[in-house]
Amino acid sequence: MNAQIIKGTIWEILEVLRDLYDADVAAMFLVNEDMDNEEKLDILEDRLSRIKTIYHERATPLPEPVSTYVGLDRSDLQKCLSEIRILKFCFEEVQHPLISEGRLYPERNGKIWNYNYKSRPAKWVVFPNDDKNSPILFEGLTAYSIKTTKEIFADSSTALSRYPSISHLNAIEMGVTAQCKMVCFLHLKDPDDKKKIIGLVKIENYQDRPAERIKFSKDSTQTKEAKQYLPLLARLVKKSKERYKERAYEKLYGGLEFLEVLKTLDLTKARDLNREIYRQTRHLLFVLKRNEYVGHDDIFERVTNYVDDIASILKIAGKKSFKEILEEYKKHEDLILYGIKGYRDHFIHQFHVFVLGYIILNKIGLKIVAESTDQSLRTIQDRPDHKIHIREDNVLRAWFLTAFYHDAAPTPSSHHF
Repeated sequence: MNAQIIKGTIWEILEVLRDLYDADVAAMFLVNEDMDNEEKLDILEDRLSRIKTIYHERATPLPEPVSTYVGLDRSDLQKCLSEIRILKFCFEEVQHPLISEGRLYPERNGKIWNYNYKSRPAKWVVFPNDDKNSPILFEGLTAYSIKTTKEIFADSSTALSRYPSISHLNAIEMGVTAQCKMVCFLHLKDPDDKKKIIGLVKIENYQDRPAERIKFSKDSTQTKEAKQYLPLLARLVKKSKERYKERAYEKLYGGLEFLEVLKTLDLTKARDLNREIYRQTRHLLFVLKRNEYVGHDDIFERVTNYVDDIASILKIAGKKSFKEILEEYKKHEDLILYGIKGYRDHFIHQFHVFVLGYIILNKIGLKIVAESTDQSLRTIQDRPDHKIHIREDNVLRAWFLTAFYHDAAPTPSSHHF
C-alpha cells in the first residue's frame, strides 16, 4: 500500500468518525517524533512566551513546570527537550458537507478552518504532567488531553468552560477556527505498545446543539462505535510513517546537510531582511526533515511556495509570480525532458544552489561581499561607475535570480529589483 492510498484511507476513516457524531469537523493530531531539536526548541520558546504573557496579564503566578522553563536560557532549555512532546495537526481535516456547500456557517465561505500553508493550526507543547492533572493557560486542550492521558468529552459551552486552557483560547478567537462549542477527543494508541498514546482524533461542533449532546459523551453509542475504528487508524498512521520515509525529501534529493550548516550561521547582527530569509529557509528544511511533504509533486509545491515568499521578501516583482514561472518550467520539463535517460531534476537543484550560496555569502559576510562588489564595479577598466552603490539586499537579490534562473533561463529583465 503506497503513501497516497494510506493517506486517502485515513481521510475516509476520519469522515466516518465525523459522520457518526454528525459533527462539523473531525481532525487528527499526532505526537511528532521526527522533529529536529532546534525546531522543537523554537516551538517550546514560543509557547512559553505566550503562556508567560497571559499569566502576567492576569497577575497570576506561573505554574510548574512553566515557571522553571521560563527562567532558563536557550542552551539550558535544550536540556529539557526530552521532558516535552510536540503535538501537531496532521493530514487534512474533514468537515460537514453542508459547510463545504456554504449552507452551514455561510460566513466561513465554505471552510470552517481558515488556514493555508503559512497559517496552519498551532503546534502544541505537551508538558510533563503533575499528580493534580493541572491545566495550563494557553497549553491547549488537545495537548492537555495527551498530557493527562484523559479522553475529554464536552457537550456544551458550559462543559468546555471547565477547562481554562480552551476557554481562554475561545475567548480571544484564534482566527483559525470559529469558537468551539462541543468537542470530544479519542486517543490513538501505538499498535505495538498500548500504553503509548501517539495522538488523538478531535471531533468538534461550533454550535450548542442540545439534541446532539448525548453523542458527545464517553458512553454514547457513537463513541463506542468510533472506538472500533481507532486501532485500524493507529496502524495506518504508523504504516504511513514508514511509507513516507521511502518518498521523503532526503531520500529523493538529499540536502538536509544544508540544515546543519544553516544552524551554525550567526545572524544576530544581520539586517531584518536577511534574518527573515534565514528564518524561512531554516523552517522549510525543518518541515522537509520531518516529512511533512513527501513525493516529487508535494515537495515541489512546498518549495515553490517558499521561493515565492523569498521573492516577496526581496521585493522582486514581475508580470508573473515566481511560483507561476517555476510551475510553467516544471510543465516544460515534464513534457520534454523527463524521458531522457539520466536526466536530473533542475528545480530542486536550483533550490539547493540558492541555499548553498546563501550560506557561503553569510559565512563570508554580506557587507564584505557588497563592499567588494562595489569596489570592483567602480574600478573596472574603461568603465568606472561611481554612481553604483551595492547594498547587502542587492547581493541577496542578485544571488536569488542567479540561482533560480541559471537552469530555467527565463528573461531576468522581466523583473525589476
